[in-house]
Amino acid sequence: MRLALPWWEAALRNVRDGGETIALPAMQWLQGRAARRYPLESPWRAWLLERAGLGEHVVERFPAGPCARRAARDDIPAGLWAVAQPVHLAAAIDHLRLLPLHDLAITAEEAEALHGTIRWHLAGTGFDFECDAPERWTLRCRDSIECSTFEPAQVVGQNVRDFMPAGRDGPAIRSLMNEIQMLLHEHPVNERRERARRPAINSLWLWGFGAAPPVIPQALPTLVTDDAWLAGLWALHGQRATAAGNARAMLAAPEPGSLIAMTLPTARSLADSLSEIDAGLLAAALGAVQSGRCRSLEICLGSTVIVLDTLSRWRFWRSPRSLDPVLA
Repeated sequence: MRLALPWWEAALRNVRDGGETIALPAMQWLQGRAARRYPLESPWRAWLLERAGLGEHVVERFPAGPCARRAARDDIPAGLWAVAQPVHLAAAIDHLRLLPLHDLAITAEEAEALHGTIRWHLAGTGFDFECDAPERWTLRCRDSIECSTFEPAQVVGQNVRDFMPAGRDGPAIRSLMNEIQMLLHEHPVNERRERARRPAINSLWLWGFGAAPPVIPQALPTLVTDDAWLAGLWALHGQRATAAGNARAMLAAPEPGSLIAMTLPTARSLADSLSEIDAGLLAAALGAVQSGRCRSLEICLGSTVIVLDTLSRWRFWRSPRSLDPVLA
């Protein structure tokens, strides 16, 4: 089995830097009993999919845009699509930075109002926005778009100027993002959110441009995820991913080769998210290793992967390991 928690290390570092002390007994046990650890040298999705039977360069061949669209709809998306992620750009001293996505908590009513304003304003421009879920939007492009982009998770807390779309059509997409930002600046939805001391939804982060390539349906490993990109990739191949809420139950009877990807913190507080995952998902993983139900488990924590094997449950001399090496 492979389990991806790509936000774990960053969240733990953030909590520690804030002076909080947090007990994570399941993760400490798993680290203490690990057979080995190694640095992640590829994007975490590419690592997760290495043994899924989808061939090489799968992340490049199946862009996020059409996959996210397929995850939301039953039909194969025709044409070119991108992910249009609602975000909050916070002002720093001399730049803008991206707020963590889980802080937004967009309601269906807010999404509908924002979506209607943007679609009306951009009618006839060749761009059509679809609101697939309150916090999950997609962009359909009438013309071919060639640009390189970063997904929002890579940009959180950073100067957004360093992560803007680049390439042949990068300037046009940057201009579109700026136009949307100005459109949302004094939107009634954001005025209400600010009065309630909630972060404004003041921009859309456009990324993952591309078209869905022809595919032949095939059997894939069991996938449990909250990630639209991965869920859509499975759907394009005629398979259905399982919702993230079932991850703990799946570990009660793990299937060889199965994959779990939890891409976002589960609570508003990072400390609460770490504790919740440790007491739930990771405790279930510990139980699966301890009982012998799971004979091989690799866990991606961000930049590090820890590997548990058939001997992990017998390494009684190993004490639960400090989490500090993860942060080194």
